[in-house]
Amino acid sequence: MDLVQRKGSIDPPEEFVEQIREALLALYVPSALQANPLFVEVDRGGGTIARIQNFRRALLDAIEVFHPRPDLPDTSRAWRIYRILELRYIECNDVSDVIQQIALSKSQYHREHHYALQAVARILWSDLRQGSTELVPTTMRRESGPALLEPLQHEVASLQRAVGSVRAAPSEVLQGIADLLRPLCERNAVTLQLELQDNLPALACDRVALRQALLPIFVRVINAMTRGILRVSVRARSRIIDISMTEVGEVLHADCDALLRECGSLVAAIQGELSFPDQSAAPEARTIQLTFPSDDRPTLLVVDNHADFHSLVERLLAGLNWDIIGATDVDQAYQLFAARQPEAIILDVMIPGHDGWDLLARLRESPSARAVPVVICSVLDEPEMAIALGAAAYLHKPIDRERLVDTLRRLPLPFG
Repeated sequence: MDLVQRKGSIDPPEEFVEQIREALLALYVPSALQANPLFVEVDRGGGTIARIQNFRRALLDAIEVFHPRPDLPDTSRAWRIYRILELRYIECNDVSDVIQQIALSKSQYHREHHYALQAVARILWSDLRQGSTELVPTTMRRESGPALLEPLQHEVASLQRAVGSVRAAPSEVLQGIADLLRPLCERNAVTLQLELQDNLPALACDRVALRQALLPIFVRVINAMTRGILRVSVRARSRIIDISMTEVGEVLHADCDALLRECGSLVAAIQGELSFPDQSAAPEARTIQLTFPSDDRPTLLVVDNHADFHSLVERLLAGLNWDIIGATDVDQAYQLFAARQPEAIILDVMIPGHDGWDLLARLRESPSARAVPVVICSVLDEPEMAIALGAAAYLHKPIDRERLVDTLRRLPLPFG
């Protein structure tokens, strides 16, 4: 079925589509969601915080309607539409980054983005005008009485599903949160200072899940401050990552601690812990502590159109603590790179369609991928060409354990 033309659906007015776009852009900024004209349509069954959560969940649920079936190929239009919505609004990527990650031209992106935005607006317009008089999450409309799923519980369930499936780089997520909250900090005269340890290990959760767990804490703390400094220090220790948030300034709202306690379940959902001192103990300088288990295993992305080669690399590196993931084509490889952020890549160049040279060129052009070492592994004898195009090393097939391990040990990896 066409993504936009659902049975019984009605075209929403352009003004409504624009309001949905603005709401999606403000997905993680509570004050902006509350200021959106559509906020008056949100379920009025709870307080302001609950209504903001309902609004956000209604938007996320509308996007989730278009999550493709698992059996559809990654290159299908259904996946492309869903990934545009996910990357642009859920993960807050710039348009240029989305274009690069999905490998579209600018005109293709804008055409598909318009299509996707119309689809989401149509879902919400249909729900608002036909099925309900208010915007509420679809998950909540499916239940009634005691079984009603609360917004916070739904968020927790979503985050728990993301644990262990992918890895998140804490520095990248925190820097993104800082950029996102700059307007809120300026409004409250709060300076957000990030002190990030170099080469922090990844966390065993999705980066969107990590951001959804951390962002409400930042918002609550900043909204409880004025003319102050929020120092955020991130350090790694023995398979643990510590995030310390120290408030230096005047705390305005007495209910800040209660609001922070609500966030504890979100943090726990991705295996973290949240602790903070009683507000009355040190109102002028308090430290909120977050701890998460780190995933110290480096990830190796193996790109070869033969899955047997992926298994061979896994056997050769058995016992060396590498997390091996495999891709059989260039498009899949690029998607895995974006999701898993591997520390190194082994790449065959003899791949049907877009070959390994194409992928190497794309990686070397990307600021986020340029520093990741790539080992070309091929039956071709082209070491000079590989190095000239930006590869860190070259292995000639067939490979053996000694040469593979030695090559990986020589790579400029961000760990010992």
